[in-house]
Amino acid sequence: MRHWQLHVLLHHEFACGSGTGGDSKFVFRYQDGRFRLIGLDASFAARDTDRTLSVNYLTGKQIFASGNFDDEKMERKSDIPEQKKHIYLDQIKPAYCYDLSDSFSENKCK
Repeated sequence: MRHWQLHVLLHHEFACGSGTGGDSKFVFRYQDGRFRLIGLDASFAARDTDRTLSVNYLTGKQIFASGNFDDEKMERKSDIPEQKKHIYLDQIKPAYCYDLSDSFSENKCK
């Protein structure tokens, strides 16, 4: 922890041998007795396609990019939904069912 921030790095391999996986970096800031999520950088790759997501929860902005490894990436900037602006560490579900962005996955856990 540095500057009252907690950095959590995760590496994902979704299926052995499928070539699908990724990395996520969550940044939490300690405030009011809890760790608030203030940033997220995630990348996922599946065979010849990759996707990245960068979210700044303090400004409410996110950047999503996707494309093939050989081609130029398509990039989309947008605001994050209001209900996702205040997420705390004790509220986070397991990574495989947490809906970070509709662009990435469906919410698999009810």
